[in-house]
Amino acid sequence: MKAGYHQVEVAEKDIEKTAFSYGWGYWQFKVMPVGLCNAPATFEHLMDRVLEGLHWQTALIYLDDVIVFGQIFDQEFKRLSEVFNKIRAAHLKLNPKKCHLFQKEVKYLGHIVSDSGVHTDPEKVSAVKDWPAPTCVKDLRSFLGFCAYYWHFIKDFASIATPLHKLLGKRQKFEWTAVTQKAFDQLKQALVSSPVWPGQIMQHSSG
Repeated sequence: MKAGYHQVEVAEKDIEKTAFSYGWGYWQFKVMPVGLCNAPATFEHLMDRVLEGLHWQTALIYLDDVIVFGQIFDQEFKRLSEVFNKIRAAHLKLNPKKCHLFQKEVKYLGHIVSDSGVHTDPEKVSAVKDWPAPTCVKDLRSFLGFCAYYWHFIKDFASIATPLHKLLGKRQKFEWTAVTQKAFDQLKQALVSSPVWPGQIMQHSSG
């Protein structure tokens, strides 16, 4: 989308709630600004309504990132037309520079999607190779949070991560052992091995 949030008008009665001071005066937004706590949910709801009937059938929608999939050119062309027509009817605008049409492989929400399936984005998981062993609960939470995002690529994720999760207990002393190091190394290895999650999504349009 082109300036996605700014395509959503703020109800007149709520404009004053967006007020802020800057420099020589006070300002208010007439369109939805980035930063409002309910902005993501509002925009997602809008896109679900605009593309109603197509979600999961023709396209996947996450905020302003839309992926349209098809197995052959004619099918993809027809589905793209449906999406474009609905977006046009809603008077929304796309950013041509962010639209990628008829792609066989795309990056989507930290994943690589292709005709062979879905796999982790090498650029995202490359940092795991040099990730040092956690020395405190905060470090461990950060590592587990990253791994949890890709848990579906890691066979027996819950079982492997159990020793690490135990260290997060409120009354648990943080003590790094051979057992936790093994679990840590297993998760790292699983992520950098470029696992593939089988799928059927082939082609793409986003903007």
